Amino acid sequence: MRVRPWLVQLLCCLPLFWLAGRALVLDDLGANPIEAVVRFLGDWALRFVVIVLAVTPLRQLAHWPSLARYRRMLGLWAFAFASLHMSSYVILDQFFDWATIANEIIKHKFITVGMAAFILLLPLALTSTNGMIKRLGGRRWRALHRLVYLIGPLAVVHYVWMVKADIRQPLVYGGLVALSLGYRLIWRHRAAASLVALTAFGFFFTLAVSGPVFAQTGANALGCFTKAEQAAEQIVREGLRLREAAQGCDRLPWRKDTKRLWDDINQRFGQRLAAQTQTRQKAFQREFGDDAENRLAMWDGRIVTTFRHYPLSDDYCDAMKETLESVQKKGWSVIDVLARKGRVEVEMDYRPCNR
Repeated sequence: MRVRPWLVQLLCCLPLFWLAGRALVLDDLGANPIEAVVRFLGDWALRFVVIVLAVTPLRQLAHWPSLARYRRMLGLWAFAFASLHMSSYVILDQFFDWATIANEIIKHKFITVGMAAFILLLPLALTSTNGMIKRLGGRRWRALHRLVYLIGPLAVVHYVWMVKADIRQPLVYGGLVALSLGYRLIWRHRAAASLVALTAFGFFFTLAVSGPVFAQTGANALGCFTKAEQAAEQIVREGLRLREAAQGCDRLPWRKDTKRLWDDINQRFGQRLAAQTQTRQKAFQREFGDDAENRLAMWDGRIVTTFRHYPLSDDYCDAMKETLESVQKKGWSVIDVLARKGRVEVEMDYRPCNR
């Protein structure tokens, strides 16, 4: 069975169309759309890496030799999504703040591993033309492109170390990568001993990936966040949004006198906001152990950056002033109602317990 290349290209484009539709039509990227975009693109980069690794087993098991002709195309799509993932992080999330980016690469292991996987993808993308195959020679070209056997596990480790609390989905990808690589062992040696090697490979791969996570989270980690902890997260995010909007709309050219309103609200409800912040900190310490402080700093930095750089307008600042005046007049209940609007976004970031 042969599939037209243009149809494969169209199918590979569908995730980008879906992302554009979610952003421009459905408007359902949540309270932190930048984070949603970065994650979406990263997820699809990993999916394409898994698909590329699955081409050889599918081609041989399904007796579908023509499938091999799409492998380079799929590999380039994996690189395209990885590049978009990286670009959205650098441009949208960090705003070309190279010092902060360098610090995060060194400070956070999951970013270090992700960057290593992306760097290894670069030579594969650059040598994916017929001309480069002739220039390198078939043997050297194939040897170079075996880097994908390392890129797959690195991408899975990047994903696991990023999510930490709920590792079920990344471990599914890890299992698929392990099966694809293990199949190659069986096909190459075609001996019963290879089945043992495959089992051992899958076991130690899963152990290597998940071990650091469980070691960090500790024996009391739940792997999820309770309703009270999620409500605290929602309130903290809403507080950050109101604070950044109030400060932004108070400056020229808007001058909506919103900072004074926020200062009054913060004076009245500062202790309640602090209590929610403490609930949130305890949840992070339980789930992430020694990495809790770094994790909180990373999340708060991204949330604040998103709200601080939100495009302001007269209509937006007028609406924000009305909101702050409503909080000032009606009290905490307004903050509570506003915070509930961020429930879906918070549940995307942290798995709820008892679901």
